[in-house]
Amino acid sequence: MLANLYVEHLDYHCFTQQRPYLFDELVHRFQQELLQPHGLHVDTALLERSSHHSFLEMSKSLLDPLAVQGKLEGVDLVVLAYCTPDVNVTDSVVCHLIHQYQLEGANGFAISDMGMAASWTALQVIADRFYTGSSQKAILIALDQTTFPNRIAHVHDRQLRDAGSILLMSRTASEEESWSLVDRMYRYSPQGIEGRVNDTVASWSLEYSLKEERAVIVAHRSLEPCLYWVDQPVVYYDADTHLVTAPFITWHQQLKGAPEYVWWMHYDDVHPFYYSALFRSHQV
Repeated sequence: MLANLYVEHLDYHCFTQQRPYLFDELVHRFQQELLQPHGLHVDTALLERSSHHSFLEMSKSLLDPLAVQGKLEGVDLVVLAYCTPDVNVTDSVVCHLIHQYQLEGANGFAISDMGMAASWTALQVIADRFYTGSSQKAILIALDQTTFPNRIAHVHDRQLRDAGSILLMSRTASEEESWSLVDRMYRYSPQGIEGRVNDTVASWSLEYSLKEERAVIVAHRSLEPCLYWVDQPVVYYDADTHLVTAPFITWHQQLKGAPEYVWWMHYDDVHPFYYSALFRSHQV
């Protein structure tokens, strides 16, 4: 059993209220120069109808409750995961958060350009840093936002929402822990995934006695053809409403059922990495 990552806090928030569009000449010029070489232009009417939730604003909404409870003490790593760009291009979000919440000596960075897999990669990086001892306590923030200066089919033709999810994790167990990482896998799989998924399900189900009543699988919709035969209940997420926040939100929504194990799986054809992570609850 891996014993190097414990989840103390898991939460999410959907930002449904529309914020006003505040024109900024510098941002407008940046956007126009970005779009012009592609024959596109800034759609002001679209911006006026958009939500305008910045990464900084959403991150603070997720962090403030933890700060009030004193749970940010000792955090030495802040990781931001996203695949849609920040509405405010001038913010250095992670640096700002480390400074504002006085996380002295903390390191921080962002992971992007991996589609929905950014949040999974962030989790892997944190787990690796815990394993080597280079970090002791980390915050993972995953953010989706839907304000763009031009029409994006994947965003505007679907019901994507502005949302944020947060995980507070530590390298050692504490009284606050609720989940521990039992096992994980991270493989590049460009030639297909069915065999690898079948092998993982068979071996982990046997090794950890993951019977139907003990575990729930949270998986990307692309894995549905591979999981029709499993004994465990499967809850799928896709890119219709959420992107990098999807696995965390779906996990949180399963907590009412009080499963002993939550088994994450992710794969998509665009970024052909297979991710599998098994967490055990300490509240059952």
